[in-house]
Amino acid sequence: MTTRTTALAYDRETRSDNIGNTDNNGGQGPTPKLFIFFEDEVLRYGLEFVGFDKSRRKKVAEEKNIERFRSFFGVGHKAVTALIEDFPNKDKVFNLQHLFLALNVAKTYDTHVVLSGWWKLSETTIDTWLWYYLKKFKSSRKRR
Repeated sequence: MTTRTTALAYDRETRSDNIGNTDNNGGQGPTPKLFIFFEDEVLRYGLEFVGFDKSRRKKVAEEKNIERFRSFFGVGHKAVTALIEDFPNKDKVFNLQHLFLALNVAKTYDTHVVLSGWWKLSETTIDTWLWYYLKKFKSSRKRR
């Protein structure tokens, strides 16, 4: 059985175009849209962000993909789905790629320069969103 969760994310037009992007809507600010993430989608997006495309994911059993996910993010896709449900709707700012980036840093402790290459983001963007989500993780743990 696949569990679903909701997350408020910023989107220009379509979900698939902006899972990892924010857009300032021609200077008008991002437009929030409500997304529903299923656990299997969280697993898929996480693995896509770290380089496991569809063909590589399909060649192995689901257990191997879950192992890969845990190796990059330190927790399983079900825990990340629960984390998504816990905080984005409350603060109106959410970007799935930035969340995965922060989880990856918490697991691997890579430097900003290394992260900039892997995630194809500037060091400034990495620094901004890394600390944003790490603070959210900490406050989420306090509420539980």
